[in-house]
Amino acid sequence: QTGLWVAQVQGIRAGPAALV
Repeated sequence: QTGLWVAQVQGIRAGPAALV
């Protein structure tokens, strides 16, 4: 789930992509 908040911080809206 770490990539989850990381994606939000980076402003990336690609949820599934961030998890991978």
